[in-house]
Amino acid sequence: YKVIVLGEQGVGKTCFLDKFLHNAHFTAYDPTHRESSRKHLRVDDTDYILDLLDVNATLFHESSQSRQGISWSALRQWLQEAHGIVFLYDITSRESYDRIVNKGFETACKYRNSMAGDGTPYPACGQRFGSVLVGNKVDLVKGKEMREVLREEAEGWGDVMNVRFFELDTFDNEKVHEVMRALVRAMVKAEKRDEEDIEQAKERAAGRKK
Repeated sequence: YKVIVLGEQGVGKTCFLDKFLHNAHFTAYDPTHRESSRKHLRVDDTDYILDLLDVNATLFHESSQSRQGISWSALRQWLQEAHGIVFLYDITSRESYDRIVNKGFETACKYRNSMAGDGTPYPACGQRFGSVLVGNKVDLVKGKEMREVLREEAEGWGDVMNVRFFELDTFDNEKVHEVMRALVRAMVKAEKRDEEDIEQAKERAAGRKK
């Protein structure tokens, strides 16, 4: 399963992945090295292999076509094929939240595959993906004056978009794993819904031919 951790520069994407992959912070994570960004995760008695990519959402609103060693064409392919996306923002940065729930989410949806591997169009106008919205850096908030994004606001967006919401401190390894388990469940659900929709579309098409 391909997973993207998407967020603006400085929101803690590398810390999030380091904690999930190695239970440590800043362990020289290399997004271009496939082995170092692969993780086995057991969810609901099933083992999953996750390939993870840390993506700077700045790519979506700047003119440069290449950042952090990954080309725009390669990024588009990941956006097309990703089974899951972690939408990550910093709760002390209003801009990071606004950009990820607007431009970030919009771009992720825009580049989805329109057809399954056998050429069947996805009835939902694009391949579904599992996602979670994560507010990071709870450990930095000493008082309300440091927080720029209210939990209730982000939670409300998640409810409307049917996306599970979390707030976390990336030093909390168990919480990071809880987020990833929720993402896997969302990915499996999205994949199942696509399979059901495609099967129903094929049945309707076969019925029209009779």
